[in-house]
Amino acid sequence: MILNTVGLTIIVATLSSVHAQFEGTLSSNSRGGEVYFASLARHFGDNHSNIGGGVFASGNTRGGPLTRGGFLSANSNGLGVGISQSKTDNFGSTFAQNAHANLFRNDKHQLDAVAFHSRTNLDNGYNFNKVGGGLDYKNVQGHGASVTVSRIPQLNINTVDVTGKLNLLKSQDKSTSLDLTAGLSKNIGGPMDGQIDKRINLGLTKTFFLWTVVVHINTTPVFRAKQKCLVVHQKSQEDILKMFSKYMGIIVVLATLAVVNAQFGGSITSNSRGGADVFGRLGHQFGDNKRNLGGGVFASGNTLGGPVTRGAFLSGNADRFAGTLSHSRTDKFGSTFSQNVNANLFQNDKHKLDANAFHSRTHLDNGFKFSTVGGGLDYNHANGHGASVTASRIPQLNMNTVDVAGKANLWKSRDQATSLDLTGGVSKNYGGPLDGQTNKHVGVGLSHNF
Repeated sequence: MILNTVGLTIIVATLSSVHAQFEGTLSSNSRGGEVYFASLARHFGDNHSNIGGGVFASGNTRGGPLTRGGFLSANSNGLGVGISQSKTDNFGSTFAQNAHANLFRNDKHQLDAVAFHSRTNLDNGYNFNKVGGGLDYKNVQGHGASVTVSRIPQLNINTVDVTGKLNLLKSQDKSTSLDLTAGLSKNIGGPMDGQIDKRINLGLTKTFFLWTVVVHINTTPVFRAKQKCLVVHQKSQEDILKMFSKYMGIIVVLATLAVVNAQFGGSITSNSRGGADVFGRLGHQFGDNKRNLGGGVFASGNTLGGPVTRGAFLSGNADRFAGTLSHSRTDKFGSTFSQNVNANLFQNDKHKLDANAFHSRTHLDNGFKFSTVGGGLDYNHANGHGASVTASRIPQLNMNTVDVAGKANLWKSRDQATSLDLTGGVSKNYGGPLDGQTNKHVGVGLSHNF
């Protein structure tokens, strides 16, 4: 029950803290009635980088089953991830994850690549997964097309689907449109092997939106929240929105931890420059090793003193795909909002190879702002050895960096909590103020996890 409702818990706590937006659509249905979709959501950031969440509901005006649920999403410079949990009356529940990457975009055309995975638990007790991906094209005038390939492993069903949309009419405010849609799908394998479905529809769609009231949550140091409805002036609203946009990640996490038993863990690692690096984390994870959702707060620093970094994170994993969002603040340096996704390419009882991509936005205390974007490969061995290759770029400085690192485990305690490792690496900068600079490092470090 906690796993099914954690998404809604996070979302409701977030929405109760800010000016949420209510919007939806009403579309004609060739089978009768009108299909409606409504969502109450809030997004932080701009069109290039943002994070958001909300709750939604959909159904038909003539009655029938109602679907309701919650979602979280994040987008950064053409890359996006989302997770959702929904429940349909007299059918079952679905936990879905998706990722998309923009391949091309100009003032008229947009082409995206998408990948998705879902886990559906039917009310009759049967469970099944669906995994797939495809391409999605959109035109600024409202036309569109998509090609999708999906698979349901439990039934050995593979489906290829091609869909197109032609906009025939759009109102001046673009809220109402008349569209001709058509599609063709074919099943390969399973109980419906060879079945072809064709569809065509002429539909009218109306989009609407409005703003809700402001509700504020005060979170105490012991993670107990008190809700107060506030009627505020415009200036106060702007101040609240700025404050919650800055600290939204921490507020969401604290609200979540308020309803669960959080776990504390961390590590202590020797530092060749002196002292020991300490990392501590307070968080909780829902689910199992294959599918889970979690969040928490963290802090890190050195035993000899110096700046302390503190922040909050949200993470989600589904089979071999994972995503993480974090917001951190370092004393006398600045703040960083980071997003990363990774996909497992290969894994057995000894070897593991992952591909990862990341983006971060850093605001220095001196006012300078910069982004870092990159990706790479990460290899880990069951005995504690590892290696990685990473390429990154800072656009504002025109600086590109290639980094190769390796780790050899020399000793590990019986409980595997303490390890002695030999680490080494080399990095080289291309372009920018450090063009041509090569950095090499090697060290022996002792780490203890608790």
